[in-house]
This record gives sequence, C-alpha cells and structure tokens, in this order.
Amino acid sequence: VAPVSFPFAGLHEILGQTGEADFAAATAFAAITSARLKGGVLWCMDRSQVYAPAIAAFGLSPTKVFYFYARNDEAALSAMEEGLRHASLAAVIGEVSRMSLNASRRLILASE
Repeated sequence: VAPVSFPFAGLHEILGQTGEADFAAATAFAAITSARLKGGVLWCMDRSQVYAPAIAAFGLSPTKVFYFYARNDEAALSAMEEGLRHASLAAVIGEVSRMSLNASRRLILASE
C-alpha cells in the first residue's frame, strides 16, 4: 500500500460525529499533522479543551502553539482569518460549531 500524502496548503475540515472520543481523535489528527510543519500554530477555540501535554504526546510541542480563546464562533473565525494571513504561522486550527459558506470562502482566500 502506497503512503497517502496530505495536502498541507489550503483549508481542511476535520469532523467527528459527537462526543469526547471524536473530539479527541480530531484533536490528535490536527496535532499530528501540525507537528510535521516548521513554524508556529495558531489554535482558536471557544473554551479550554486542549491539554498541552496530550498534544505534545502526538509530537506538537506546546512551545509552538499560540492559543486564542474566542467568545464565540465569529471571533474564532475572525482570528483564524487573520492568522492565515500571517506568514510565520505554519498552521491555523479552529474549533467552531458552525461555519457559513461565506466564512468558509473567506478562510480559503486567506489560506491562499
């Protein structure tokens, strides 16, 4: 079986069904993928659910991560858009419950 390469440029969605196990799997995947990159990682969320020692276990050094605690999805999406335009960041991860098509388009344009 040939290894599958993951396209790092662009916008990607990592979705789980519901529950803590799905959240943990999505978080682990984001951490593993981001750990491969050189540069900082902006992690936007609405509550503190990311445990730094856990993401370190997946190879993402906590010293590379900048956490942004947003008051709602709109604030998280705004921070993500700004982060995508910052050249020194290798990745931007955002945890939002809903995203409009317009917001998705804005993130795609910012990531390009």
